[in-house]
Amino acid sequence: MQSSTSELRIQQSGFKNQNLEIISNALIRFNPLRILPLWTTCRIVSILDYIWGQSMAVKHIHRWTSVCLAVLITSVFSTTLGALHIPGTKWYQRETERFLLIYPKSLSNDAAALSVVLDDVLKSVSAELPITHKKKKWPLVLTDLGLEANGYVSLMPRRSVWYATPGEDFTATSDWWMFLARHEGRHLAQFDAADSGFTRVLHILFGELGWGAGLVFGHPSWLLEGDSVYQETALSGEGRGRDPLFTQEMALIAAENPEAGYYALSNPSYREHRPSIYHMGYAFNSWIRRQYGDDAMKTIYHFAARIGLPVIAIDIGMLKGTGGHPRNVFKEMIQDLAERTRALKESVNWTEAEIIRPADKVFTRMNPLLIDRQDDGETAVFVRKTTLAEPARLIRLNSDGTEEALIRLPSEGRVSMSRLEQGSGYRLAWHSLRHHPMFEAVSVSDFTVVDMDNNGRVIRRFHPVTDSRYLYPALSADGRFIAAADMGRGSENRLIVLDSESGMVLQELALPEASAAHPSWSAAGDRVVFTVRSNAGRRIAEWTIETNELRWLTPLSRDTVKHPVYSADSREVVYSSNTGGIEAIRAVSVETLEIRAVAQRWYSASQPAVSADGRWVYFVEYASTKGEQLARAEFSHTVKENGILPAKSTKENGILPAKSTLEDSISNVPNQTLRDPDSIQEVAARGNTEHPESRYRFSTHAFNIH
Repeated sequence: MQSSTSELRIQQSGFKNQNLEIISNALIRFNPLRILPLWTTCRIVSILDYIWGQSMAVKHIHRWTSVCLAVLITSVFSTTLGALHIPGTKWYQRETERFLLIYPKSLSNDAAALSVVLDDVLKSVSAELPITHKKKKWPLVLTDLGLEANGYVSLMPRRSVWYATPGEDFTATSDWWMFLARHEGRHLAQFDAADSGFTRVLHILFGELGWGAGLVFGHPSWLLEGDSVYQETALSGEGRGRDPLFTQEMALIAAENPEAGYYALSNPSYREHRPSIYHMGYAFNSWIRRQYGDDAMKTIYHFAARIGLPVIAIDIGMLKGTGGHPRNVFKEMIQDLAERTRALKESVNWTEAEIIRPADKVFTRMNPLLIDRQDDGETAVFVRKTTLAEPARLIRLNSDGTEEALIRLPSEGRVSMSRLEQGSGYRLAWHSLRHHPMFEAVSVSDFTVVDMDNNGRVIRRFHPVTDSRYLYPALSADGRFIAAADMGRGSENRLIVLDSESGMVLQELALPEASAAHPSWSAAGDRVVFTVRSNAGRRIAEWTIETNELRWLTPLSRDTVKHPVYSADSREVVYSSNTGGIEAIRAVSVETLEIRAVAQRWYSASQPAVSADGRWVYFVEYASTKGEQLARAEFSHTVKENGILPAKSTKENGILPAKSTLEDSISNVPNQTLRDPDSIQEVAARGNTEHPESRYRFSTHAFNIH
């Protein structure tokens, strides 16, 4: 409404030049955040009109006036407010040698602990890179006002922003803040190191805009992101580089097509699936370091910044650092990875399984939602299927091999499905993040519930929960209740039970200094099993609703534990884990806490679901470059002890970098960067002493020139 009104006033004002109408409309149309109120917009346009009238005497200038003004105004007023939050938030700060930490009061304890280790982390991740801004602190904004799991480094202004919500679905790390410190810390080092040579000239001429342009021109995305994934892996006992669900994509590409080229895999495609810059970049960076040493990487960064020209800079850097063109070095990496992947496949006893739904001809992802016994005694499997050609959709796989496409679903996030009471249909629930229209760092979660009849027709769609901080909804077997994780600000996390109709909280379990994910109900609806992540590691827990009792089912470990579900008789909990270097299906006894391996598939098996009769365990396996397929194995089957790949063999088979790179890097990290999570309060107390907290005053930073 504001947009149309302001355009009407502008059109009625009668400008001296028609091009100003284009400029004024740009102020409205390219300003999605509506930064300027109506009267300010009109005033700016009036001033521009006056300037235009005065410039008419200079005819050789006026032709460019409107163009320059349009570019300037739209570039200034169409930018997003990525580091800003809702007005009224009180911000605090702590200063270290290299950082200015800015955060809300709810993150004071986390900021205190981080202030002790951040300088050492930055030093460790900058090992072979020059530090060009030793006396200039990096502003680091810590925020818990949203639910997005992310972090980034940016210029204009120069800063880094870290979000407090941990990324349960895409990281293999327990300590979220330290994961960001290593990954984003490497980006900070890359930004500093890039400010030299040609990039430095651009910086001097055009400020931070030129600095960023030189970084992008000289450094391909796979180098920046892949090297950061390497650092998060090498400088910890975790990281995505140690997770088979992360490395499987490049391993299978190499195994199926050892002749895959550098340009084909480093550029996007609308026809075929390509590995992301994280997957491809990690494989390439780790190969360069293992084969040519850290000095080669130092040389690559040096010439990338010094030359700063697209394609040419990385080509010369690779030639100087490795002696070969990127496409030749990449070919060496792919062929070596193909050999090691084949050796791994031949060295492990893989579980026999029946393929229920193979991958499509285009790249496919699947998520099993419900294994349902129909009224006629047959079994129907409901999955969420997403392909490159089609959006995510609920699919019913019938026992006769046919399938039916039902309703559209969100492509990301947790989707839960159950039978309605008395078998009258089905109920689905999922969460979706909704960002603030003006402040992108602020977001909330809404729950959507959909009821369908037995034929898949939608009966009702409603939102029992809006504007919440709830994630990972899980419907009970009868669809009456929802278990969810409440991601409170600071350390105020809970697991809660909601009424699926009204969204009212019926029960809660406090989880201080930890967060829950992927809850799942027992058949009787009296217990909930879920994963717990804390700085100390990960484990599976069981919550008895009536007594509010919490039991740990698996020991604390750095290994991942994902998607736990109950067996048909609720005597075991089935989950996937990367213990031993292979993502496999495991089961833990609720009574004895004994763990057994159920299914181990090439290249991975994850997202288990047990049939109603308890005979089969269904799971998703990443079987080829075409993506995922649905399979099932006998649930009673137990993998022999020697069937699980020993952890040490993971390095020997080359899934991770060689020992000299990983272990030596870890041993060179100062002890402070590998802080004991059990002593977090002690570390925070030290931070309060060494880096005292004070109020962050916007007035003192109002004229920071960048």
